[in-house]
Amino acid sequence: MMMRRSKGMTLGVLTVLVIGVLVALWVAFGGGRDGAPTETAAAGAATTTAPPEAAPTDAPAAAPPDAPTATAAPTLEPTATLAPTAEPTAEPEPPARSAAEGEIYVDASAAQGTLNPLARGLTWGPLWPLSLDMTPLIEDLRLGVISFPGGEYGDTTDLQTIAIDRFIEFSRQLEGEPLIHVRLPNSTPEKAVAMLNYTNKEKGYGVKYWAIGNEPNLYAPKYTDVPWDAAYFAAEWRRFALAMKEADPSILLVGPEVTQFAGVTGITRSDELAAIEWMRTFLEVNGDLVDIVSIHRYPFPVDNFTETTAAMLLANPPEWDEKIIPDLRALMVETVGRELPIAVTEINSHWNRAQRQEASPDTLVNAIWWGDVFMRMARAGVDLVAYWSMTSRDDQGTWGIVGKYGSRPTYYTFALYSRFGDDLVYAEAAGSDAAGPESATSALAAWRDDGALTVMLSNRGDESETFTLVVENLPAAAAGAQVAEVWRLDAEHKGTAVEGDLPQLGGEITLPPRSLTLLVLR
Repeated sequence: MMMRRSKGMTLGVLTVLVIGVLVALWVAFGGGRDGAPTETAAAGAATTTAPPEAAPTDAPAAAPPDAPTATAAPTLEPTATLAPTAEPTAEPEPPARSAAEGEIYVDASAAQGTLNPLARGLTWGPLWPLSLDMTPLIEDLRLGVISFPGGEYGDTTDLQTIAIDRFIEFSRQLEGEPLIHVRLPNSTPEKAVAMLNYTNKEKGYGVKYWAIGNEPNLYAPKYTDVPWDAAYFAAEWRRFALAMKEADPSILLVGPEVTQFAGVTGITRSDELAAIEWMRTFLEVNGDLVDIVSIHRYPFPVDNFTETTAAMLLANPPEWDEKIIPDLRALMVETVGRELPIAVTEINSHWNRAQRQEASPDTLVNAIWWGDVFMRMARAGVDLVAYWSMTSRDDQGTWGIVGKYGSRPTYYTFALYSRFGDDLVYAEAAGSDAAGPESATSALAAWRDDGALTVMLSNRGDESETFTLVVENLPAAAAGAQVAEVWRLDAEHKGTAVEGDLPQLGGEITLPPRSLTLLVLR
């Protein structure tokens, strides 16, 4: 794995050790919630899927409507903030042509916008400590946003100042951009402002990104003291937002954090229909205050009785560019009159603690699914993404890209994208007739800061696909560029370099089944 920086391991280990001890003491002496995450089935069982009601209270909360709800996870200098797109991204430049049948086609001069560095993000919190052994792996990832404190934790706990200090120190160690959730239920705007003032005025951390509450469309069954419907939430969010903006006008507010928004068109499931109305009401009331519109999404399992198959999961990614993102943008225009930046602040394939299944979060299938979904988010111009989650023990659920002692397959998806560029250009994969009416292969291309052209290819299919690799309109500075590196994640490669002959421009490239392949051209 290529390191982005040279760092003394002793210092890194001591820093994380101090963080772990202090946070553990904070939780033990009243800073955290009572109790530990509920244990899953005994280790070694073939399947350890806990029923939703047994999920830890800081786990993703996105169960289908007919199932019980699974409730969802000191620096001395101010943060160097990576600002989101302030206005809708400029129209992509048209390519010279489209891909011909059987081609992977890249127009290296047809700019398609910029991949926001904040999109390579993760969630993290006090109940999900990162082990010393796993810290160097996360440090390598060129992370974007780090969302804290993760899941429902921030809505059930008043964060102590030591937790803020440790989080900022941890974010700096990982070179990530902090996003902090303030508590909404059983809290007040004054408490939110006190946390904001401590963070940005007293300590000078300069945290730019703030969210108010977590998955409010799941509040009603848990908080019965007030009528937590869409209108009440929108009004409460506004009270908090006005107070926070008055205290620090420089911050950017992320909201509404509605879960299971799956688009507007063709929606039939009751929780997904409800999410539309929660989003619509929020935008109508707060479209003038919110800076970045955020959603959560956990598409599987579809109910408490159906185990997700690989075919089901790998058929899912098109929902992002066919429905979710375009429908959300259309809803913004309808309610607010303009588009706003988009954030996906929690996402994973599963809302429950499925593991050791055919397509659970701890599988290669999940890693390929995420690689393809991220590709579509990048093309759609999503500004901020926080995958759930950075780390988790098996007994907490295998959502984390690393566990206590080792990495999970989706870690290598992040590793491949850490080598990918930011300045997007046109790329398309057009399958042959043999591949069926819709190819299982997707393509994304971008220029890197070092002048390399990177091309990410996903094959969601069960069979290998062979294409002709075509790259046109290279600028003069890159004239004569050829494929210099091939990196792959599949059944035989864990995000590692592929040995052997390199594909040639104008020649054939074969993509293994269920794979991600990164080409680096110089």
